[in-house]
Amino acid sequence: MRYDDDDKGDIFVLTSGFKAELPGGDMVLSYLAPEVALGTKFDKWILKCGVGMGLFLYNEPYYSTAGFGAHVTMGLEYMLSSHVGLGVSASSIASNLPKRDGVELKKDEKSGINRVNVLGGLRFYF
Repeated sequence: MRYDDDDKGDIFVLTSGFKAELPGGDMVLSYLAPEVALGTKFDKWILKCGVGMGLFLYNEPYYSTAGFGAHVTMGLEYMLSSHVGLGVSASSIASNLPKRDGVELKKDEKSGINRVNVLGGLRFYF
């Protein structure tokens, strides 16, 4: 199958995770959300973007919580052939988490985690 999709929009489920090994134990971030994705192809270029909202989980050895997360992603790919593409994408996930006990927040501060990714690579279409 090659990338010649005439369908301009799809709905996916995005899952994302991150694990940091720290001296006091591992910290794990997880995100699960539906994503509305749009894409268009012009000449040998493919432009893709997506947005979504869902569940954001934060876990460490002595504290775990869940909150609301939202993400946005955008990518550009150049098709080297009908089965191979070279691309780059950027995405951001932002979360809003409950205030942790013992942590004082200023009036204009909120508790949460933001993560930004920039990825590049070679993609094969079968």
